[in-house]
This record gives sequence, C-alpha cells and structure tokens, in this order.
Amino acid sequence: MARPAKVGLDYFPLDCVLDDKIELIEAEFGLTGFAVVVKLFQKIYGEQGYYCEWTKEVALLFARKCGVGGNVVSEIVSSALKRGIFNNDLFNRYEILTSRGIQKRYFEAVSRRKQIEVKNEYLLIKVAQFLENTDNNSDNVDINSINDVKSTQSKVKESKVKESKVKERKRSCRSALSAYGSFNNVLLSDNELEQLKQRYPNSYKDKIERLSVYMESSGTVYKNHFAKIVEWLNKDKDEQKAIENKAIKSYDLDELDKIDTLDNF
Repeated sequence: MARPAKVGLDYFPLDCVLDDKIELIEAEFGLTGFAVVVKLFQKIYGEQGYYCEWTKEVALLFARKCGVGGNVVSEIVSSALKRGIFNNDLFNRYEILTSRGIQKRYFEAVSRRKQIEVKNEYLLIKVAQFLENTDNNSDNVDINSINDVKSTQSKVKESKVKESKVKERKRSCRSALSAYGSFNNVLLSDNELEQLKQRYPNSYKDKIERLSVYMESSGTVYKNHFAKIVEWLNKDKDEQKAIENKAIKSYDLDELDKIDTLDNF
C-alpha cells in the first residue's frame, strides 16, 4: 500500500530574537501567552503546514491538550489576530489561522517535494515563486506541481466540492472588510455598513462601538460582526416597541377611569 503524501513539517525555525508582536503577547499574558503561540505554530506547521482550522471545537481540544483554560486560549488568539501574528481577514472568512510569514517558511521548506496540494483561497503569497529554483535534472526531485483541491484531479468527494462551492458563493457576496470601532476589531463590508446606516440611522454607531469594546474586553470572537450588530439592534427595537405598547395600555386604563368618574356624576 502506498504511503500517503506527507503534508506537514517535522520541525520549523524559531528566531532567537522575536519581533515585537510576540513580545507584546508575552508582555500581556506572560510565558503562557508565548507558549500558546508556539504551540499554535507547532499545530500549523506539523499538520496542514501553512494553516490550521480554528473552530470552537478545535480551540476546545487545543486548550485541553495544552492544559490551559479555553477562555485564556481565546484571549491569546484574539490578541494574536489583533496584532497581526495571524491574518484576521482569513480567520473571519474561513475560520483558519495563518499568516504570510508562516506560508513563506512552509513553502520554502517543501519546495523540493514532488507534489503539493494547496487551497488557493487560503493563500496570502504567490506559491510559484518558491518553486522556480527546483533542480529539474536531479535524480531525487521531479518538477514540482501544485494541485488545487478544487481541480478536476482532486480526490475530494463530489459532495464536499458542492458544499465548498456553496460556501464560496456566500463569501463572494461580501466585499472586502474594513475595521471599525475604538479597537479596530469590528469588521464590516461597505455594503453591510450602508445597510446599517439606512436601517438604523440613529443607533448603528453605538452598537458598532459596543461590539468593539465588548470583544476587546471579553476576548469573545464572532464569525459575522454584521449579523451580531443587527441582532442587537432588532432586540432593542422589539424592547422599545414593548415599552410603547405598555404605555398605550396604561393610557387606555386611565381614560376608562375618567369615563367611570363622569358617569358617577
């Protein structure tokens, strides 16, 4: 039986002098923050090589393996995303952790492999530039080929391909995201912001700011910031309507009391 093609790396480089982004994580969370980031690097490089999925379930299992509370891991990841250690846009779009530096180091390390499978939508760099220097005359190295998992040669099941296309259509409806709020962590497309302005002209700014402060202070991560803001605004609208209905009923009862008083005369 043929052995499956290797995907991840056996080891990865870690600079002796780290950049300010990681030092800020350590300053904020102590050695726990540094250790969690390095553990995330191990997960990325050791499994898929240039990214890892980061859903609630993955985060929960990761926290258990590290022996760190889930909330602590969530706060560290949120801080790492905010500081650019991981790409915030790809995280919000696909629920993955990756960065340009991670991808550059990975594809440099695997440039001599015979076959590399990549997901084009996850890429932040041009992979082809790391394959140009391959020695095509070597006995041990063939011409590298990049097989997109969406291509006709992919072994992905048809059902998964269809599911991927549906998700891609949904994502294409959202244009590039921009950051809002005091902490620049509320991500909205131009179309989403325009919808908020038209539907909630008097209150959308307060809700954007509220979401920004809440995510920063609690470490909570939402998949779709626009949906969360609309949820809050609709809830406020329903509560206001209930208050108004209660006031109308109270007014009606007062009027009935006046009528009864006049009849007694």
